[in-house]
This record gives sequence, structure tokens and C-alpha cells, in this order.
Amino acid sequence: MKELSVYLDHAAATPMDGRVFAAMEPILKNDYGNPSSFHGKGKEVSDALQEARDSIADILGVRSDEIIFTSGGTESDNLAILGFARKNKDKGMHIISCKTEHEAVLESLEQLEKEGFEVTLLDPDREGRVSAEQVEKALREDTILVTLMYANNEIGTIHPIAEIGNAIEKVKKESNNNLPIFHTDACQAPGSLSLNVASLHVDMMTLNGSKMYGPKGVGLLYVRRGLKLQPLVFGGSQERSVRPGTENAAGIIGMAEALKID
Repeated sequence: MKELSVYLDHAAATPMDGRVFAAMEPILKNDYGNPSSFHGKGKEVSDALQEARDSIADILGVRSDEIIFTSGGTESDNLAILGFARKNKDKGMHIISCKTEHEAVLESLEQLEKEGFEVTLLDPDREGRVSAEQVEKALREDTILVTLMYANNEIGTIHPIAEIGNAIEKVKKESNNNLPIFHTDACQAPGSLSLNVASLHVDMMTLNGSKMYGPKGVGLLYVRRGLKLQPLVFGGSQERSVRPGTENAAGIIGMAEALKID
């Protein structure tokens, strides 16, 4: 008799959907070219990557050139927080977040504190939420970034991201300022919550393939056009030189397929 297996850790990693694997298989087996190469094999993979990028952009309601592919949620969070803060520190040195964020966020903020930034970590309520009013009260003239998780990976709490984002936009209009920028770690959101960037009022958003029945080792960062990030790695022109390195083509195509299924 076959042993029954019960898996209850989907917030950490989901099994891969068969349709995702089917989409990845041609790349894994046959399309081995480097997408940065100019020959035919490279062009095949480059075209497939662009198709995946366009598909993801349509789902998020953004431009395809606003998508940066990474190795996963942790790297995307690091790139958003460290990359934006370091590139824009001449405009302010204050960042707002929450005490219940993922370590990828909290440890990035700890590193920035060592570099002279000031971080305000908001206290969540008894249900683990922070409100738009809390964020507004914490805003300062030198606040350049607000980063809050969309859905908590441990307790499932959903922050009112759209409400917070809308409040931040109003403050910026009233003060005639284009800061602070609003980033959300949305790794736990696919399949359950809206990912439409416009309705969420976010400027940067992190997603991870392994949380949406897609492959591990791949993620993305949506970055609103016009925002400047300092790279964390160097050595290539891929992903607009913000995240250089040969793209994980099979993983990216798998993530795109997983988002379509969700």
C-alpha cells in the first residue's frame, strides 16, 4: 500500500505544477543557447525570455522593461532595498518598514543602518497588521523608502497595501515630492491576491517562483520606470545592467507560466 504524504508547508515552497514543467522542458532539453549571444541558438532563448517578460508584464499591468529577473525573492528584496537606498541616499536617509518583515528585508535594513541610514520599524496590531495612518505618521521629509510585506509568510496577515500606497501618493502630491518610494514583498500573494501594480499603488514589487507552483531559484523585481537602483553584482549588461549575469531562462519561463495559471 502506497504511503500517504501530507504536505503543509506551501508558504515555504510549493510543488511544481506539471504545466510549468512542460513549459520549461524545451529550454532544459534543447534551447541551450546564451540569450545574450547573437547567433541563432542564442536568439531562440532571447525571444523566449522576451515572451515570458511580456506575459508577466501583462499580468502585473506594467511595461516589460520594468521587470528585472533575479534568483529569487531574497535577492529581489535586497536589490530593491539596498539598491534604491544606496543609489538615492543624497535625497534622504530614512526608511520605514515593519517588525514582522521577512529576514531578507530586515537584514537588508540592518546593513543600511550600519551605513548610516535610519530605520523606523512599525509595531503591528494584535492581528499583525500596520495601517495607512501608522505609515503616514512615521513619514518624514527625509523618508526615501517604505517597504512592507503584502502577505506574511508565517501568520498569513495581509497588510492593506493599496490603502497604504494610496496614502503615500497623496502625501507626495501634497508635498510636491516624488519620495518616498513604496516597495512590497508580494511573494505570498500569487493565486490569492491581486498583483495589479496600479491598483496597489506600489513602485517596486518582489515575486518568487517557488511560492506559486513554479520553479525554485528564480524571482523578479518590478521597478517603476525612472527609478534608479545601484547593482549588487557587476559584470554584464543583462537586465539593464542592474542585475547582470546569464538569465535562468528555464526558470523565468516556468515562473511566467505559473503566473498565467494562477
